[in-house]
Amino acid sequence: FSLPSEWRNKEGETVLVLLPGRDNDLQLLPNETFVEIMEKAGRYAVANREMQAAFAYIGSQARYCRCDKQGRIGIERSKLDAIGVANTVKLIGAMTYIRICAPGSWTSPTPELINTYWDQIQKLSENGNL
Repeated sequence: FSLPSEWRNKEGETVLVLLPGRDNDLQLLPNETFVEIMEKAGRYAVANREMQAAFAYIGSQARYCRCDKQGRIGIERSKLDAIGVANTVKLIGAMTYIRICAPGSWTSPTPELINTYWDQIQKLSENGNL
């Protein structure tokens, strides 16, 4: 499938890292974001068994994806089968990553849920994390 041009790197090659998500989906992270997360989390993995297991899982599942000139990327059929994708994927821009799921797996959030999302962002802001 093709990524919208707005989601691609304008200055050069678009390199993304594909990871399994939490909710029967896949996530595409910009390579730079993936590296930054792994560097920060890696500081704690040496002495933490759960973090080591998480790193082993992520390392075994992560796949690098490069867009061709038309913005297309290929994903292993087995990864799409695992999230219930038959012929069509749903791409959702999630600000720092792209969520990939089967069309029936995505439902628009209710107004109440949207308020909960903004509450979480507000907490980050109030704690000085934004």
